[in-house]
Amino acid sequence: VDCGISWALFAMTSRFSVLDADNSVELELWLQAWEGWPNRDVWGHPHYVRLFAHGDTRARCAVFNDEHGGQVAYPFLQRPVPQDGHIDGNSDITSAYGYGGPALWGSSDEAKLAETFWAAFDGWAADEKIVSEFIRFRLDSHHFYPGAIVDRQSNYVARLDLDDAAVMRSFEPKVRKNIRRADASGVE
Repeated sequence: VDCGISWALFAMTSRFSVLDADNSVELELWLQAWEGWPNRDVWGHPHYVRLFAHGDTRARCAVFNDEHGGQVAYPFLQRPVPQDGHIDGNSDITSAYGYGGPALWGSSDEAKLAETFWAAFDGWAADEKIVSEFIRFRLDSHHFYPGAIVDRQSNYVARLDLDDAAVMRSFEPKVRKNIRRADASGVE
């Protein structure tokens, strides 16, 4: 899709915007922004986020560019919040299934980039009547989040560049036992 505007031009002329995957021009800008992400995490791709946008739920992405080349992209789902059986204009936002949260890159001062992004985002959220936010942060990505964080579960990361025996030794005994049971049951 040629939307007539490049991400580079958009990034130079727009500091903060919230893109909507249902708008073809904004979808193309989101795709171009995603192409610039260092890790190109699947959870940030507009087509992935759209998989979870049903009915009145909208696939959105807040993008921010600072004057020093720092960029932020925060994909999320925006949903209307019904009250007393009808929609009154309030919304909530949540990450799509899996991990989420903002991706930051291109800045030598990520703390300042995040602070400026969240200030702009909070202004937008107030205007949109966003009443709550739920993010399943990807690992180690919540350092600059200004809201309350509730730890619900732990994530365990295992090195996979080791041989099988070394990987098994790195696990706790109960994990090794569960793996042996799974193997015995034919799980691959």
